[in-house]
Amino acid sequence: MDINTKITNQILENQDLKYREFSYKLNPTVDKDTYIGVRIPVLRSISKIVEKEKDIDIFLNTLPHKYFEEYLIHRYILEYMKDYDKALTLLNKLIPYLNSWSLTDGFKNKSFLKRKNDYLAEIYKWIDSDNTYISRFGIGQLMNFLKDDFKIEYLEKVISKKTYDDYYLEMMISWFFQVSFTYHFSETYNIFKNAPLNKFIINKTISKCNDSLRISDENKELLKDLRRK
Repeated sequence: MDINTKITNQILENQDLKYREFSYKLNPTVDKDTYIGVRIPVLRSISKIVEKEKDIDIFLNTLPHKYFEEYLIHRYILEYMKDYDKALTLLNKLIPYLNSWSLTDGFKNKSFLKRKNDYLAEIYKWIDSDNTYISRFGIGQLMNFLKDDFKIEYLEKVISKKTYDDYYLEMMISWFFQVSFTYHFSETYNIFKNAPLNKFIINKTISKCNDSLRISDENKELLKDLRRK
């Protein structure tokens, strides 16, 4: 049995129809016919097993995939990969096919973070993409730098992104600023208060900050004054 068939069979064997109905509603941009319905811990387990297969590179170079869950497994395998150059090459092949926030968000490969300058150049290219999910992926990756490697230029890069009222981009930008406010409130506030961001992004960011337990009530009060009516 070839590796692609083996992975597909493992996904199908773990289908959960109730979970499929629930989870699909969270991913409305995905074609339902491609959605099997497998819980994330199960997909993670499958990924850790199949990544050791000697012919796994065949799967990683076979695109497009048929099923949504195959893309998730593909992504998880790249997260585990320790060879920076190989992982980055394969990631650049994969991300044009990602069509949902659950495929793009939360990706983290430790080898990428060890070569921050090289990786940052890639991130900026992704952010500049006209593809919603490539750009969203890039902003999400830049978010990984906010806590320990904060720079004003990261905020400026995201502010400069033209969203054209794209909901999925604007939600990611709001999340990005909420995280920035969490770790570096004063610096973020000084940039955010004069940023040429639209009403949706500004108000959504403030709402996300209000929901955060890691932002003080005093700082939340400051943000209220920035809310757009």
